[in-house]
Amino acid sequence: MARQSKSSKGPTPKKGSARHEMTGGTRTTERAKRLHRYTAPTPSYVRKSPPWYGYMLLGLALLGILQIVLNYMSLLPGSVSGWYLVSGILFLGSAFWLSTRWH
Repeated sequence: MARQSKSSKGPTPKKGSARHEMTGGTRTTERAKRLHRYTAPTPSYVRKSPPWYGYMLLGLALLGILQIVLNYMSLLPGSVSGWYLVSGILFLGSAFWLSTRWH
């Protein structure tokens, strides 16, 4: 059985274990230790979404729901169409995709 290196392999060591004492509880790679690199945490001001982002999310979601509902009620021009359904689902999908990037 091959022995793992002290700090870069496997999950973060549990507190109180011998490996935790050897590594200090970190998963820093050997190369990063040699080069004395430090990765600073991301500043909080960088992770803020613009104020209009939430309104755009809600607008896209409501537009998608409204388009699907109006399609099934036959209130859109051209009667019931699969393209209205597809575009409504695309609006909902884009709102969901954008919501995963909202900070």
